[in-house]
Amino acid sequence: TLGRYELLRPVLGQLRKQTVPARQVVVVDQNDPERRDRAIYEEFADIGVEVVFQDERGQWVSRNEAVRRATGEWIAFIDDDSEIAEDFLEQHLEGLRRYAADLSTGASLALIGAPVPENYSFFRVADQWDSGNGMCHRSLLEKFGLFDQQYDRQRRGDAEFGLRVQ
Repeated sequence: TLGRYELLRPVLGQLRKQTVPARQVVVVDQNDPERRDRAIYEEFADIGVEVVFQDERGQWVSRNEAVRRATGEWIAFIDDDSEIAEDFLEQHLEGLRRYAADLSTGASLALIGAPVPENYSFFRVADQWDSGNGMCHRSLLEKFGLFDQQYDRQRRGDAEFGLRVQ
């Protein structure tokens, strides 16, 4: 997260209400030290929020740090400005189980209230992997490497990872 605590708080609240609880929640906070809101992490201590204060900024450097800190077999990725349903983790795990897959991605809509495309209403092969709403098995990150930090401050680092895995 960077300068968006007002968006982070709702997604942490939504993680609190998951039908399949998260075993670990890692937040990489890239805010300047004098602007860090430590109280938000205390507010969500009940769901095991672990904060990493990181001075180096970048989406892919922060995702890589979160992966290094993650201890689980399955790793879900959620952006700080995402809104997730109570069955977010359950649905990812169900799709992975159903299709014996190691990588899943969900719908990511840029506009609140935008219509969900019809082909997002069922499980299918994705056009690309989106780490703002995705889950992968740790073994993929070990086998194919972490996110390419050359994409920091750019888009599509997650799509590039998805192509490597494919």
